[in-house]
Amino acid sequence: MQNKSKYIIILYIIIGALQVTGILLKMPLLHQSLKVLLMPVLTFYLWNGIAEKTKTTLFRLSILALAFSYSGDIILMIPGNQPLFFIGGLVSFLIAHLFYMKLFTTLSPFSNNIIKKNPVQIIGIILFLTAFLSYLVPKIDSTLKIPVIAYALIICTMLLSTLNLKEKIGKKPHNMIVAGAILFVLSDSILALNKFDAAFRGITLMHALVMITYISAQGFIIHGIKLNSLKTL
Repeated sequence: MQNKSKYIIILYIIIGALQVTGILLKMPLLHQSLKVLLMPVLTFYLWNGIAEKTKTTLFRLSILALAFSYSGDIILMIPGNQPLFFIGGLVSFLIAHLFYMKLFTTLSPFSNNIIKKNPVQIIGIILFLTAFLSYLVPKIDSTLKIPVIAYALIICTMLLSTLNLKEKIGKKPHNMIVAGAILFVLSDSILALNKFDAAFRGITLMHALVMITYISAQGFIIHGIKLNSLKTL
């Protein structure tokens, strides 16, 4: 079963690489048709090799996070530049982050210890969030300001929720999940710049970077969850 899992994650990487290639070569049919395969393949990777008795609430939270990520992928692919589609995609990914955060805080709840043990990381996240929103919000249409700010707060809180996991799940799964959460923040930051900042709008490389970091983020998080699930979920 582990060999099968290895082949599934290799397939995920190949699909992701081809999808990004489609973006760089400006082949929308290629990158859009492959994008819809990413989350289903990753879901199959998570599902494969995990015994039924270990498929608990935490496992189901992972599946729900992937399902809403998939929904967000589909909504953001709808042609046109309607704010409603963007907000729909934003809400889908926000719910996905809430499911991830619920999973992480179930394993290791927020407490005062998170501040004592991770002061530098927490200050860094707060400074990044403050600086990024200070730069970006003036460039955003008034109807989208509140949804974007709310989303930024949620995704950074999701990142914070990964900091206390090390003692609960072990070093390797923890490192994978934290790396994935950081890449998710980076991916959404690049996406926001590409959409709202005229200096970056429409740049093909920015679109490719969004997908590279997004594909990597989901892969790292799910791989970390799977490593832990083989032991504890």
